Amino acid sequence: MKDDDYAKAFDHAKQEAVETLEAEARRRAVDGWEVPVYQGGRKVGAIRKYSDLLLIFLLKAAAPETYRDNYHDHRHLHAHEHRHGLTPAEQQKIKRNDKIIAQLEAREKPEQHRPPSP
Repeated sequence: MKDDDYAKAFDHAKQEAVETLEAEARRRAVDGWEVPVYQGGRKVGAIRKYSDLLLIFLLKAAAPETYRDNYHDHRHLHAHEHRHGLTPAEQQKIKRNDKIIAQLEAREKPEQHRPPSP
């Protein structure tokens, strides 16, 4: 195999591996996975878990202009500075981010599990 052929094959294999990993990251972030819940040694149900961290990485990759690391966290601004000097587009981004943060925080709250009825 020539060096050029090897390089092309390697790049192709690497791209396939990245696509496989991205699909798995998306599945874990969006679809989640079930974790069994046991009580008294018996399975009584399951909860669905999600990877918020993977979701964040997917958002950063898909929309870096919105989700980049150096995005100014407006929650730490004083009330009178909250929207002062921001463009309408920046204000809209803040509203979108607030909505996403609220959704993520709602998902992080533990679900209440009741024991099964006898």
